Amino acid sequence: MKKLVFALCFLSLTAFAQETEEKDSLGYQKPKVEFAWGVNFLQNDDFAINEKLHNAGIACLNNNLTEIVMGFDVMGKKTSGALDFGFAYGKNDNAVSQAKQYTFTLRARYHYNFLNTEKAAITAGGGLAYATSQVDIFAKGNNYDLDNLNLSSGNHFDITNNMLYAGPSVAVYLFRDKWYSLRLNAGYEFALTNGKYKSEYAAISNPVKESGNNRFVFGISLL
Repeated sequence: MKKLVFALCFLSLTAFAQETEEKDSLGYQKPKVEFAWGVNFLQNDDFAINEKLHNAGIACLNNNLTEIVMGFDVMGKKTSGALDFGFAYGKNDNAVSQAKQYTFTLRARYHYNFLNTEKAAITAGGGLAYATSQVDIFAKGNNYDLDNLNLSSGNHFDITNNMLYAGPSVAVYLFRDKWYSLRLNAGYEFALTNGKYKSEYAAISNPVKESGNNRFVFGISLL
């Protein structure tokens, strides 16, 4: 799945570059490539695993996460695109446990430019996102006796899942005539895979799937 996503992202950016290069040979505007960094705010549907965590009295996962992103933005005359790498971290706890989540996302967007001026731009289109997440659950009050280690205590477990998303997105570019420019982007990402949780260290009984766990994304980036 990872190889497929990387291939799709590479092909989309290659097609965009070829299109803009051909237009440039005919006298059109040469595409502008800029480094971008910023933050995304992710609002997930309620994670399916939270029901099991809640019923067990364990701290649930945060549905709202802040994602640090960096990548590249490509602006042509009629079309534009972006390739971003994001990292999100969330933590939640209660009286007896703590839950931590780490999510890495590769996101690619391809847009049509509805407005493209020296000072501002408005674009819209769609994109793909591939996310891999790790969830760590800890029991509070652990004590490790290095003279009497017990690997079967069961006071910690970690699980992972992978999700592929696709959906519409829009972007607004401001202050393009300054030494910096600002990009505001928003999109809705539909989950295309079931996101079944797995573990590298143990077999999982009654596994949970995050099918249909879509998310809203709003981001602010500097170029």
